Amino acid sequence: MGHSSNTQEGKQNSNIITGSLSKNSGKHALKFGTDLRRDHANRFVISPGALSFTFTRLFTQGPNPLAASVNAGNSIASALLGHAETGRMALATRRFTRSWYQAFYAQDDWRVNSKLTLNIGLRYDLQFPMIEQNNNLNFFDPNAATPLRVPGLTLRGATSFADGKKKNPWNRNNLNFAPRFGLAYQATRNTVLRTAYGIFYSPHPYGTSDNVGNGFSTQTPNVGTVDNVTPVGSLANPFPNGYVLPFGAGASPTPLANLGLGITFFEPDSPTPYIQQWNFQVQRQVGQTMALDAGYVGSKGTHLPDVGYFPSQLRAEQLNPSINEQVANPFFGIINVGTLAAARVPRRLLLGPFPQHTQVGVQFPVAASSIYHSVQLKVTKRFSSDLSLIGAYTGAKLIDDSSGTMTWLEPASGHQDGYNRRLDRTVSDQDISQRFVLTFAYTLPFGRGRSIGTNWSGLADRLLGGWQANGIWVMQTGIPLALTTTNTAFAGNAVLRPNNNGRSARFEGAPQTRLARFFDTSVFSQPAPFTFGNVSRTLPDVRGPGLRSLDFSIFKNINFREGVYLQFRSEAFNLTNTPEFNNPETNLQSPAFGRITSQRNRSRQVQFALRLVF
Repeated sequence: MGHSSNTQEGKQNSNIITGSLSKNSGKHALKFGTDLRRDHANRFVISPGALSFTFTRLFTQGPNPLAASVNAGNSIASALLGHAETGRMALATRRFTRSWYQAFYAQDDWRVNSKLTLNIGLRYDLQFPMIEQNNNLNFFDPNAATPLRVPGLTLRGATSFADGKKKNPWNRNNLNFAPRFGLAYQATRNTVLRTAYGIFYSPHPYGTSDNVGNGFSTQTPNVGTVDNVTPVGSLANPFPNGYVLPFGAGASPTPLANLGLGITFFEPDSPTPYIQQWNFQVQRQVGQTMALDAGYVGSKGTHLPDVGYFPSQLRAEQLNPSINEQVANPFFGIINVGTLAAARVPRRLLLGPFPQHTQVGVQFPVAASSIYHSVQLKVTKRFSSDLSLIGAYTGAKLIDDSSGTMTWLEPASGHQDGYNRRLDRTVSDQDISQRFVLTFAYTLPFGRGRSIGTNWSGLADRLLGGWQANGIWVMQTGIPLALTTTNTAFAGNAVLRPNNNGRSARFEGAPQTRLARFFDTSVFSQPAPFTFGNVSRTLPDVRGPGLRSLDFSIFKNINFREGVYLQFRSEAFNLTNTPEFNNPETNLQSPAFGRITSQRNRSRQVQFALRLVF
């Protein structure tokens, strides 16, 4: 339960210039081109939540407030007491950022002989790092010595600012060469073999970012509790020490930006994400109206955008009950905002690599990887005997160690242990193992010139002849489920997962027969405090409900004279009225854990239209 507000104002635009030159020379078809882009962002953004408070069951759970329980505590009760677990006031300066992107390519389509054609190409991508018009950028070096001196602590992590010598938050990558190769060979009169390989660079995830650096965007935290037991702040006075002002709006730049607060930074030497793709395909024509395609498609993603991780996280071997003991705060009197402003703090806040900050996160690190394999089959029947259809089947598997960057855009489960990414490599949050699509168009055999009604009168033909039916039928499996639970590890990690007792949670049967218990919830349990769960990032054998959908339309054109006709159309979405269910609740501590409580699609919808064309 919580409340938040967002502020966004300004504009973004891109200037794009593209050009190409083609030349045919004998058996070679040559093409050269360029792609130039300049992106601008003039924005004032405080998001998400300029002012926000989050209420949980933390302050009302018991008897052990450090141990999560599905039956203890209530977020509404915590709100009525006026105690938010977390909260913040965010402020920011206006941002005038821009970046350049340049690409150049050359390609040769070489027809070696009547049966063999080669495609050979090379693309060069060059993306220049973002700069800010007024140098309102800074850079955090996690390995540099900090100018802050605190007795008894050896601190690292320093902030530097953009100036005339260095304006960019990350370094340019100059070696983004992307070769492409393709081959088409006509093995027989009716059979063609195709294969291809290519490297494709994506735009750098940092791009022209809204985030211009620590201190230029600030967050004043509402400290709900220091020890996860005793309330500290309240809604009556959530920011007793005032607000942390951003640079340029009441505060001057300092290397000690955001002391006592959480920070994020861009990795200066981050490479450009790229994907290697390859395929092999056999195409066969059968008769005059049918074509069969069978192929294998694979890809490997390297340096892909990641949901993020925290270098400030404690390691697994550091976790034990003593990390929550209250100890004297060496920053007391030095830091006057947030948790580290208290005289005594939990020991865990001082054990991390950056104790002067409550949390240090890498923003959109290009640290993820993926591998994809699929078998793809396709049947195409071109329009003949009043019927055309396309049927396609894909059987695939996608494995990765991070599936996305924004949980509100796509499934993107976080990292439980940022120091051991290998444990997060599993079936992707976005893996769809099987998908079948059938599209068809069928002219009904009624009317003049058809098998039924060849001799109909003009009126009968106008009413009953010339109807055409169309449909799209889709069937696919669901995506793997990613389980979470209340984070009682106290490691500063992004997410905690449950424990599994060694048995599969998979249940068989149609989703509608398992709405109250979609999978076996009894095999999962809450990890003991100060430990990580043993469940993988996604469950390898439990998927959410799949999809079955049939959309259907039927229409008829009534011709009056050349260029003038009346079209009647009827369309039905979800014709069979088959419900598609959302995934079940995947938070172990939710009372609805394992239950499906909502439907993804809508019930059958039918619409009619009448259109006069002249």
